[in-house]
Amino acid sequence: YMLNSLNFSLGAVTVSIICSTLSAYVLARYDFPGREFFYMAILALLMIPGVLTLITAFVVTVNLNLNNTYWGVWLPLAAGAQAFQIIVLRTFFASLPAELFEAGRIDGAGELTMLLRIALPLAKPILSTLIVLQILNVWNEFIWPIMVLSDPERYPAILGILRLGQLVTQRDPGAMYAGYVISGIPLLLMFAFTSRSFIRGLTSGAIKM
Repeated sequence: YMLNSLNFSLGAVTVSIICSTLSAYVLARYDFPGREFFYMAILALLMIPGVLTLITAFVVTVNLNLNNTYWGVWLPLAAGAQAFQIIVLRTFFASLPAELFEAGRIDGAGELTMLLRIALPLAKPILSTLIVLQILNVWNEFIWPIMVLSDPERYPAILGILRLGQLVTQRDPGAMYAGYVISGIPLLLMFAFTSRSFIRGLTSGAIKM
């Protein structure tokens, strides 16, 4: 169950960060018709509660034959974080001096090179903050895995604790409490090793709207 949670977290975070980074960079550094419209449309998505999209996401997942698969967990959880991540990263990329990118173009760098060599290194603090927040959300996600997964062997840790609770009695809740502690240890370790970057990302000014 712990390995499943790690798999879901790494997969969802990887897909989410890659997609949101590319989208935010385009919205921040390219001037094209409808750019502000798309940005405001993404901003409006923050006003839609995630619970309202559960049925639609489940129907799409089933129609794509992704239920009871890792992709069926990765893609919807990654999509749910796109609006917030794109807005934060777009604000950060737009605040970078244009002279940095002009110097890169003079040196012959392409757009992908400037993204990888200029924008992303400067965005490490805010990227680490978004990654920590996304891992925390995916690790503690309860509703979506229980909807889309039918094989108990693929359950994450949070659902493993639920199954454990069905095996113990009220007179012996120690096993269930131990499950809570064990499932929380990876999050504590993650925050212990990333707390400095996490706080730097929060205070860097990139999360101002």
